[in-house]
Amino acid sequence: MKIRWTKRALSTIEQVLEYLELDWGTVTSEKFVRSFQRNLKTLSQTPRIGKTYDKKRGVRAFVISKHITIYYRIKNEVIIILQVFVNKQNPSKRV
Repeated sequence: MKIRWTKRALSTIEQVLEYLELDWGTVTSEKFVRSFQRNLKTLSQTPRIGKTYDKKRGVRAFVISKHITIYYRIKNEVIIILQVFVNKQNPSKRV
């Protein structure tokens, strides 16, 4: 299934990658990117893998790592990434 990103989700993942590169270095950043890409592939192949987060709005949550959760919805055979959430943030900043 095809994946589409919202501006908000793209902005967040860019911030995460910048933080990792600056604070943890290239090796850690590249390791995260590889893991993230593998998880996106899994999501595209099994889109209902995520737990239902908001049934009314059709939002699902997929834990990428202990630090990152992706919130998404499926619409017209497209996975729409709504938010990339850093799990240590205030929960009210989710979707």
